[in-house]
Amino acid sequence: RGVVFEGNSNRINEAMPGVWSEIVDLTRNAITPGSMWQGEDAWQALQDRVDMESYADYLILNWYGGNTDWPHNNWTATAHARFSADYADVNPSPKLKFHVWDAETTLLWGGASWSVGDGFYDRTSRISNSQVNATLVHWAARHHPDWLMLFADRAHRLLSPGGALYVHPDDRAPGTPFDATQPQRNVPASVYEQSASVLVDVVQLEYARWGNYGSADGTHVPANWHQERARLQNEFFAYRSGVLQQQLEGATPRLYPAVRAPALEPRSGAVDQWRDVRMVQAQGVHIYYTLDGSDPRLALGAIAPTAIKLANGGLQGRRKKAPDEVLVGTTPITLGHWVQVKARAFDGSEWSPLETRDYLVGMDLALNELMPRNGGTVPDEAGEFDDWFELLNRSDQPFDLTGMYFSDDAENSTKWAIPAGTVIEPGQHLLFWADGDTGQGPLHANFSLSGGGEFLGLFAPDGLGNVLIDGTEFPGLSTNVSFGRTPGGVGPWRILGLPTPGFEN
Repeated sequence: RGVVFEGNSNRINEAMPGVWSEIVDLTRNAITPGSMWQGEDAWQALQDRVDMESYADYLILNWYGGNTDWPHNNWTATAHARFSADYADVNPSPKLKFHVWDAETTLLWGGASWSVGDGFYDRTSRISNSQVNATLVHWAARHHPDWLMLFADRAHRLLSPGGALYVHPDDRAPGTPFDATQPQRNVPASVYEQSASVLVDVVQLEYARWGNYGSADGTHVPANWHQERARLQNEFFAYRSGVLQQQLEGATPRLYPAVRAPALEPRSGAVDQWRDVRMVQAQGVHIYYTLDGSDPRLALGAIAPTAIKLANGGLQGRRKKAPDEVLVGTTPITLGHWVQVKARAFDGSEWSPLETRDYLVGMDLALNELMPRNGGTVPDEAGEFDDWFELLNRSDQPFDLTGMYFSDDAENSTKWAIPAGTVIEPGQHLLFWADGDTGQGPLHANFSLSGGGEFLGLFAPDGLGNVLIDGTEFPGLSTNVSFGRTPGGVGPWRILGLPTPGFEN
């Protein structure tokens, strides 16, 4: 408690300066646009010394849990001090990362109130400029619009669909039972359930050791823990995310914008045409988006020159689909490639949090043919007759398959990652070997195909949630008989008496 090391084994009050003493000095005063520290921009200096994205996550997690024995206590932060075992090889630019530590006074501990601004469980106002307080950095940075925007982006990422704190709006009422068959509707409860199921025996032993500490033996029994587990699953996790968002909105300064982020549909994945992507936003608010991975918002809130502006009422003569909906589709893009869309809404004075989506537009990749019993049709590079399957690039552009997966199990989409740098050329029929022997070459999968029939699929990268790009169930097949599309790449699947590996079906 109250002990901070500099990353060079020195405590904060020793003569040798370190990154923490610099942060303490840097944050003595409010960090505002244009403020300076030792001849450099103070906001940039802070970003050079603290991993601000992970710090935002750290604050959000402690505020979500309602940590009542924090931020004045029970926190730790570390920085990578050295690049090697050589004591003199010091990292010239270490960035501190804050870590949750000793946080048992969380999750509605002791029946604390959870309402917005209650002064107890709403911890967003518990900030300080003390050098032994975990909110020291936020205390100074809260005056800078770029920190507030960064924080809002991280909060939105966690609270929106797919985020670690997301709860479906229809499931947010206290008393809504957690449905383990639909974990995506209450993500925090799902994560908790996974951990609790694994640790239940260990937790009960720990409870036996500490549950009755200071109480008569038998005062607390394992059933009490199971009761608390049920309360968390069916009460706390249901409503806590919504209350946290209200607390962030009610904080001073506001930590969650009034302008809502645009909804991008579909959320991510493959789309046939760019016009199939749409953005939804309330009337009277403009949407700005980019396709090059950059943020449509520049530092201090300026509009990026690369940002494309959309406005309600239609897009460049295209018919709008609904009063509150904007269509996308006039910006030229290269078909058959991943496109990252970054979008924000802007009302002229306030920006929304950032929405990021990845789309494979005009996807011209198709599973084309497969053979689970190769008795002599085509050999691999080692001269062996292994199971094989074929991917066809129907476009006139090469496609980098890095990050994508093949699997023979629809429930295990990441079974085999296509090696980095694997490129399929225009019109190419690329053969992969399903022999379970990845050591034989880069195109050898870690699974084999069942001659009795099963599933085979091509899946999107991790950033797209590993959604299915193309796949098929195939029947039991005899030796040297394949299963393929006719016409190749586009037609229905059927049994092929004459296999055509590497050629048109």
